[in-house]
Formats: sequence, C-alpha cells, structure tokens
Amino acid sequence: MKTLAKPSDSRHLERPGTSTLGMKAVYLEKRAGPDSLVCVHATAIIPDKISTIRWELVVVAALLLGVATPAYPQASAPHQISSNELAKQVANPVTSLWSIQFQFNNFALEGGKWAENLLFQPVLPVSLTKDVNLITRPVISLYDSIPHPTATGQFGRTTAFGDMILAEILSPANSGPWLLGAGPSFIFPTAHSDFTGQGKWQLGPAVVVGYLTNKFIVGAFAQQWWSYAGESDRRTTSHINIQPFARLFLGEGWSVGYSGNVLADWKARDDDV
Repeated sequence: MKTLAKPSDSRHLERPGTSTLGMKAVYLEKRAGPDSLVCVHATAIIPDKISTIRWELVVVAALLLGVATPAYPQASAPHQISSNELAKQVANPVTSLWSIQFQFNNFALEGGKWAENLLFQPVLPVSLTKDVNLITRPVISLYDSIPHPTATGQFGRTTAFGDMILAEILSPANSGPWLLGAGPSFIFPTAHSDFTGQGKWQLGPAVVVGYLTNKFIVGAFAQQWWSYAGESDRRTTSHINIQPFARLFLGEGWSVGYSGNVLADWKARDDDV
C-alpha cells in the first residue's frame, strides 16, 4: 500500500515512489461582507518525499436552500444569516449553503522540480424533501502542470486538464448536531495527458461523519474508488482518500482549524511503498 499527499478534496497525481501524509492548517477565516466569506488557507505537508505549499481562496455566496439573497433592503429581508452562522456553514461538508471555491496547489518534488494545478470546487446542495438534502461536490481540474522525464533524459513539462471527480451525497436535513452523509463518488477520465490523469473510469462510495456545535466542528470525509473501465494500457486503480477536519469558532465570523488529506493506493507496486 502506498500513502500519498492529496492536493485537494479529491484530486491526486500518480507519483511512483512516494509516501506522504498531508496536513492542512487553516489559520484564519473572516467574513468579508454581508453575503460573502473570503478565506486564505495555508497548507503544510509533512512529507518524506514531497513537500507542498497551497494557497486557497474561497468566496462563498450566502445562498441558503430556497432562500436567495434579496435585492431589496435588508430590513425587509425574510432571512438574514450572522457571520458566526456563515462560518459554521462554510465548515460543514453537508451544508445547505452554496459555495464556489478555486484552489491553487503548488508541489515541490524531488530534484527541485515543481508541479501545480488549479481546481474548481463548488458545493451545491439541493433540498429533495424536507428531511433529505442532496449535496453535489464536483472537483474540476482546470489545469495540471506536471514535470516529467523525456526520452532524451531531460525533463519536460506537460500542462493539461486533469481528471474530474464528482460526489453525490445524500444527507439528513434534521440530524441535530450530527453531520451525516453518504452516496456515490465518481472519477471521470477527462485528463488530456497520461501525466495529468489515470485514464480510468472509477466509482466508489463517499461517507461523511461529523459533529457540529456553536464552538467547534470535528469529523471526516472519506471516498474510495475502483476502476471499472478505461484505457487498457493503464493500470487498474483502487484507492481511498480520507479527509479529517476540525475547527474552532472564535466569534464575529472568525475561525481557526485543521484538515488532513491522506490517499492510500491499494494497488501500488511493492517497490513504490
């Protein structure tokens, strides 16, 4: 089994011979306006072969299920959300809040080479019934830029689209402080290069378990995938991503927290462990 650092909630790169455990420290978040939240996340990977620095800009529109931000004066608005409640909703993986996120990842590899990607990660909840929500969580790789050896022994770089991931999570709307969700997760071989994707159609389960109070949130989001079709000359896949998370809410829209990102490749060759 090979354990890799994950550059996102669900993206990864094939890097033979690596074994890392990822940690993301979310140092501060602050509500930036009545209808938005701007967050800057700094990432530190505790590696043995890869180190990573990630900056993440998150802009969240304050749209609750069935409640659009009103165009008329706030005094007559049917629903207002506090900065503390907005911070809690953003931290909640099965939130009723729609969010739009762009995430840029920059990886320092062996030999002084760097890889980078840009991800588009919206969270799109919809109320199916008064008791059940459907949370759609796509991760779209807008570009991956990967250094790699060439036939001449030199290093080249390929920049192209990566694979796309889509999780469809069913979550109870009235589970008290517990955050619960489960559903299918897909990986589509949308990459335009062998270096930026796995070339396989993949499917598996996604599960969210957490606990949310006015003071903190703690939980984990896990996804497992198996390949079932795709390019015949690419190896079959079986891998899991587990993302533990925790955050303290400090009041006035401020919060501080941590999230980890671990990928285990069950089909890695013995010499890659």
